[in-house]
Amino acid sequence: MDTLKQQSGNAKNGSAPTIAFAGGGTGGHLFPGIAVVAELQELSATPRVLFMGSEKGVERRILEEAGLEHIALPAKPLNHLRKHPFDFARNNWKAYRKSRNILIEQNVQIVVGLGGYASLPALCAARSLKLPTVLLEQNIIPGRANYWLSRFADLSCVSFSESQSNFPNSANVRVTGNPVRREITDLCSEVRSDAQDSKPVLLILGGSQGASAVNRAVVECFKNSERSKSFRQVVHQTGLEDVAWVQSSYQKLGVEAVVEPFISDLTPWYQSAGLVISRAGATTLAELACAGCPAVLIPYPYAAKNHQWLNAEIYERAGAAKIVKQEQAGQHTVKNLGQVLQELVTGEQRRQEMAAAMKTLAVPQAAKNVAAEIMNLVASPLSIDHRTQIEQPVTEESNLHEAC
Repeated sequence: MDTLKQQSGNAKNGSAPTIAFAGGGTGGHLFPGIAVVAELQELSATPRVLFMGSEKGVERRILEEAGLEHIALPAKPLNHLRKHPFDFARNNWKAYRKSRNILIEQNVQIVVGLGGYASLPALCAARSLKLPTVLLEQNIIPGRANYWLSRFADLSCVSFSESQSNFPNSANVRVTGNPVRREITDLCSEVRSDAQDSKPVLLILGGSQGASAVNRAVVECFKNSERSKSFRQVVHQTGLEDVAWVQSSYQKLGVEAVVEPFISDLTPWYQSAGLVISRAGATTLAELACAGCPAVLIPYPYAAKNHQWLNAEIYERAGAAKIVKQEQAGQHTVKNLGQVLQELVTGEQRRQEMAAAMKTLAVPQAAKNVAAEIMNLVASPLSIDHRTQIEQPVTEESNLHEAC
């Protein structure tokens, strides 16, 4: 990947568009953007790409492993406003100003919002420069940033047809599917046999940063020795904070397990997993659909507007997943999870049916759909070259509120 300075020099030659992706903070936001980049690079335009997002280490790690440029912005989430209002205003103003200068210096032609608070400064900067903008919304209920920005964006690409009614009436919404990386979409064409195994491989996913409640519930379930013997192997992505105690717990219980804080390439585990326990983030669900993995979903109960539960309901209604509610009393979650695991581990035919239902929800062409929409906007005669609008980087006297 070219350095930012090299990209700047190349951009001025006008040989290819420069596309900025804004947002992130979690793998669920970043992986769709990475999938779209791969499709953009297949086009003859061979665009240059840069990512602007949060200062979280997980974001930097994911993008570095993908060979993509990451520019950290000092943006702060909305919950920071209540506790530290001046710090919130100062940091987000700095993030806006930095974003605007980068968009000018790099001659960016279009900005793609990936969702999350870190997308807001860059997309406000894009609007102030009259740049085209596209939003990617993974969940059935749009996040606060995407909901607000959709009024001004040229296009909002959504994963579910049910999402359209949850956007403002003025928003231009198109159902493209949730972009998934090519190595995972390739799994769509594979025929699964492992869902019929009497002792399947179990894959546990709490998201890119883990999920302590899921980790605890699974480990407690395995204290039942018969249940722990029901799986040929356990593969558990725990998040950084829980990896040590989860690994130690499995060793004490005699459970054969691969325990990692984060698994950058889940493809081989998707291929071998006969059952998955997971949160219900939309990107993980899109990947499970492509892989055809039957799933037990434990939606994050504190997700904004309960969007993970609504995501999960779509998959349960299709017969692809079973939902286990995370109860305030942890022992109830453990009991319910244990009952569902018992039902599915002894029901090979049921898992096979769920795997087939999962495949019906896959949209393997989603990244291509979004890449095509982006390049159509870049090529549109209505697209304004921001260099004719403003020639100087933003100064302290500029006004963020006017820009947005």
